[in-house]
Amino acid sequence: MKDFLIPLKDVCDSKIAGGKAFGLARASKAGFRVPLSLVIPTNVFSLNGSGNLNVPSVLIDSIVTEFSGCNSLAVRSSADVEDGPFISFAGQLKSVIGLPLKPDKVREAIVECWNAFRSTTFRTYCKQFGINQDSVNLALLVQPVVEARFSGVTFSVDPIDVSPNTIIEAVEGIGEKLVSGETIGSQYRVPLDFKFEKITDPISSANNLSGHPHVNLSIKGTPDFPRNVLFSRETCSGKSLLSSLQIQTIAEAARKLQTLFGTPVDVEWAWDAKGLVILQVRSITALEAPPNPKINWSRELTAERYPLPMSPLGWSNIRLVFDKGVRCFAEFMNISLKADEEFATLWNGWVFANADVFNFKDKLKIKLLFSEQVTLLKDFAPHLLGSPTPLKELRSLIKFIQAPGTFRTKLGNKLNSIILWIAGKTILTFLKRTASSIEKSWPTILAHFLSEVEAVKTAINTSQTAEELLFLGDRLQKAMIDYIRPDLVIFSVKEIASLSLSELAILAGSKNPRNIPSLLGKHLSENVTLQFHQEARLLGQQIKLHKKNAPQDSPKPEKPNMVCRTMPSHDLGNLNLGICELKNRNRVNKAFENQHNEYYNLENQIENFLEKFGHLSLSWDILNPTWGEDRERFLKLITEIPHPTSNFKLRSSVNPENVDPEITDFFTRLEFKPFALEFSHEMTQILRTFMSIDEAHHFHMGRILQPTRNLVLKLGKILVDRGILNDPQFIFWLTDAEVRADIASSSAKNRMPLCHVRKNAYERALRDGPPAVQVSIPLPIAPEKENEFLLKGKGVSPGSGKGKIRKVLSIEELSQLKDGEILLVISPDPAFSVVFPRLAGIIAETGALLSHSAVAAREYHLPAVFSVNNAYRIIPDGAFAEINGTQGTISLVCSPNLP
Repeated sequence: MKDFLIPLKDVCDSKIAGGKAFGLARASKAGFRVPLSLVIPTNVFSLNGSGNLNVPSVLIDSIVTEFSGCNSLAVRSSADVEDGPFISFAGQLKSVIGLPLKPDKVREAIVECWNAFRSTTFRTYCKQFGINQDSVNLALLVQPVVEARFSGVTFSVDPIDVSPNTIIEAVEGIGEKLVSGETIGSQYRVPLDFKFEKITDPISSANNLSGHPHVNLSIKGTPDFPRNVLFSRETCSGKSLLSSLQIQTIAEAARKLQTLFGTPVDVEWAWDAKGLVILQVRSITALEAPPNPKINWSRELTAERYPLPMSPLGWSNIRLVFDKGVRCFAEFMNISLKADEEFATLWNGWVFANADVFNFKDKLKIKLLFSEQVTLLKDFAPHLLGSPTPLKELRSLIKFIQAPGTFRTKLGNKLNSIILWIAGKTILTFLKRTASSIEKSWPTILAHFLSEVEAVKTAINTSQTAEELLFLGDRLQKAMIDYIRPDLVIFSVKEIASLSLSELAILAGSKNPRNIPSLLGKHLSENVTLQFHQEARLLGQQIKLHKKNAPQDSPKPEKPNMVCRTMPSHDLGNLNLGICELKNRNRVNKAFENQHNEYYNLENQIENFLEKFGHLSLSWDILNPTWGEDRERFLKLITEIPHPTSNFKLRSSVNPENVDPEITDFFTRLEFKPFALEFSHEMTQILRTFMSIDEAHHFHMGRILQPTRNLVLKLGKILVDRGILNDPQFIFWLTDAEVRADIASSSAKNRMPLCHVRKNAYERALRDGPPAVQVSIPLPIAPEKENEFLLKGKGVSPGSGKGKIRKVLSIEELSQLKDGEILLVISPDPAFSVVFPRLAGIIAETGALLSHSAVAAREYHLPAVFSVNNAYRIIPDGAFAEINGTQGTISLVCSPNLP
């Protein structure tokens, strides 16, 4: 028997016994009950000349002898790739349950289980995860069938949200139907600190538990987990399949196995006349640590820069840059941060930021230099004494300092008060100093960044070794950190100016005070984002026109091969024929010249466009190629999206005060309030200047993406050469630390299973969208129509519009839009603005008043409502809606059939 069967107690290597048997052996050695099991090792099997499996007769005889007295057997696969920490192979191989103890039946079961390893299904699964099927070693596990009263599967942690709840699923009898998905069974969720009271089951003997349906659960709840947290799908009938003792025993076993294996596990088990039996233990694959529940996570500030899920390599590189930028911002805002403060997290692949860190209104602390304080005090006394009621003003100022929250705004309650003067002067002094510093340093910061990126870009092309590439990668990261430092400060200056103008508009009595900053920030003379979309739209129209006029398959024109017939001087009879051929040749050459010039003029336009804008991408994740790298996809995109028939042009104005009636009204209200008027002009100038700087900073950030991707793919090729990856593209599914560790190691293992798990998780995150933080509740209104309700968000672009909702998840889906529809997206990517002229409005789950997409919407006069919680999930595609970008509301009628 020694050559053909190994007792479970002797199993110590998964390469010989397979992952399933190895995991069960570990559980058995730790004291858990397991079935009497024997392993047919991987080296027993061979093929005969016909390609069929050789099954030695002595093996069959040994199995029949060892299991004599058993009613039936189970033969299970146990491949060395099964039940690993990254990939389970669950359901990919074969198990035969309820096998009679007859030699011919045992032989048939062994052949059937082993042949599953050669199936097309198994081969496809291996290919999907980058595993060479020929390198897989297959053992078989032979066990007696447990005479189970109950069977099931238990997860030591919740596999959905990774909470410390143990999940138990159970059915009566054997658990094959549950494992195969044929039935659901009863389910119990047991929190980690759940307290069980003294067991009061009528049948208390562990050896005689029947799981009688009338056994009452006696469970003690805690403040965090009330009694109803422990539940069964059968509680509606007042019955429980499992008793409290069974539930407690199974949950504790799963947690002990988690400790033994050092990872969350799922456990197949059975409960027979003697109690719990462990049938299989394996790691729960593809788990992701949940975000800290004590932090208020939000995508308000991350959606625009990270509109898609992040790859592991992209996030592990950008995370350090993000943290450095936040700390620079906190220093500017005079906010003290802990050394281990969490600024951002990856939640189901999506980037969320700590909203409390970016709370401008509550956390803004302005500190003036000593010289600035002296100047302010010198000006304060005459200004106070010039007031008709100085004592009253002074008392109100003291009250404001002691309890600012009792006032309508952070600028006080009145336009002509001493509070507005002192608060406004303080903000202006602080912002003007900061703005002046950034304005002076910004050109140098940008020039240094562009120069460094260009230098590293050139060096990458000639570098071959991993050490050289890693050095250049560190250099790029440093350039990015230096460049990103002022990013949030630029954003902060812009936001503070915006908030100040909103507060001033409230004091002035403006009808829509929150819209005033957005109106004052319209029609910037330098807006690279809008310039990109204007030129992209124009280029797309020219490409479509060229295709219409020259629909040939090959866009490059071939010069015609015209053969000129030689005419002897005495052959006057052919003179007319020669003249005709010469005219025809000139005409064809002229047509060729026109076609040639048109083609190469268009090619030059495309090259010039990509030279200018080709560094842009959908996201700051290095997983996504830039438009320059993905030229064909980009050109296809801009030519497939239908454009408005009218010659739509953006307005350009350097004097926003004369653009909108609301702005005219705003400044009219400040006309006889000298300081308020001065304050509004100063803040408007700062706002507009820093909106332009912010657009430019965002625009040039993409310069680093293409060289970084080039560097990373070179590293990916090195990992392929070392057998760690099968394709350089899979390097994006590793973290920065993993890449460096694999390069430094002389014996790194193949990473393809891990890469496939992460890639599948990314694709699932992209399909499902970001996790819901808070569900929007329709506001109670008196509906004009049946089924009508109102959703509330942030109005970021004024005006109103009506139309059908068109839900778009990716930029490729924009071609489905029709004129007059309302675009609904999760994150308002600026790239979507190529279709703005065709829309009646835009709705987004995230986005702020001064985000790039909001700026674009206002330039296109497109009503927009952002920050509508879970709008993509709540609003059905095709529903008719009316959007009000001034009030930030969406009046929705949930019927796709409405006109």
